[in-house]
Amino acid sequence: MTTALIALQDAKNNGALVYVNEGHLNPSAPLYKTEVTVIKLDVKNDCHNISGKLMPKREVVDRVGEASAISYVSSGCRTWTEARDDSAGKRTVFISEQQGTMRLPDGSYRTGSVQAYEFDPNLRAMVDIGVDEWNEQTKQARKNGSGKTVAALAMDYSKFGRQRAETGARLRVIKELTGMPTVFSPEEAGKPMVFSRVVMNTDYLLKTPEGRLLAAAQATGTQDVIAALYGKQALPDMGRETAPEPRDVTEQSGVQGNTGAGLAGEAAGDGDDWADLKPAAEQDTLEALTLKLEEYLNGYRDQLDVALEGKNGKVNPYDLAVREFQDPKATAESRKAMLSRIERLIKSTEGKAS
Repeated sequence: MTTALIALQDAKNNGALVYVNEGHLNPSAPLYKTEVTVIKLDVKNDCHNISGKLMPKREVVDRVGEASAISYVSSGCRTWTEARDDSAGKRTVFISEQQGTMRLPDGSYRTGSVQAYEFDPNLRAMVDIGVDEWNEQTKQARKNGSGKTVAALAMDYSKFGRQRAETGARLRVIKELTGMPTVFSPEEAGKPMVFSRVVMNTDYLLKTPEGRLLAAAQATGTQDVIAALYGKQALPDMGRETAPEPRDVTEQSGVQGNTGAGLAGEAAGDGDDWADLKPAAEQDTLEALTLKLEEYLNGYRDQLDVALEGKNGKVNPYDLAVREFQDPKATAESRKAMLSRIERLIKSTEGKAS
């Protein structure tokens, strides 16, 4: 954290453009930390000149996305073409929609809205040359009597139309998630830009027992390897038929709309359903219970991340589970209690959805 703050302050002192989410500087979970990245543009080679404004090229956009830990949601991304025939002539227009997601300090993700961008090669060439109508005469027009004609310039633009459309849409995604503009003035483009991202805290992962267990789980993706590394006692639920498996969200339609009082009771802890909890086996270590809780958070988010009515107002089971997962004072007993609540809620929702 100190390193990130120092880098940010140094960049500010150097007149950099800062696109840092201030909330990123204080991660609320030890699993995560903040990194600050400074990007300097080569104005001549890294930008498109659009009527005097500078638009970063695709490779720069990718660097910014990586510096901000932005990934793109496949279901929200597509690029296609449309045929047009109007005042700008008969041509193909490129359209792209992109959607991004960014990790937050608590490890959750913020998903932005779908951003669209349209790139019209003919219209762009007409604007650049200064022509307001597309016809046989104007297609041969040249800027200042030299250089390429409007028609030739439009042909060049068409070769990279798909990339330009995707770049424009991704720039809008980045603008939404970081605040960075889609175009810069020449003066702005010459300044360094600062971005921040939330990443896994490798120091925590490698220096604590629970961190090492989580790191091994993420690296291997299998319980068998974890058991080989730490012993089967670290994974007491290995091999059980009731072990939770990640679910396809398409199988969970209708669950989120279920806000019955019974479900709210499960989430909020109302009634006697907590009183009959039995102590788990001694081999249920805090590390193993934490890993199991993380599996539920990842595999059943759609069923847990809902607003339910409880005796004391609305509750969100997913938020309750996240707070338990991030609580540095959590115990094996508190983990067991939360896991039991989650299992009962999932069982209840599955029964009502079937």
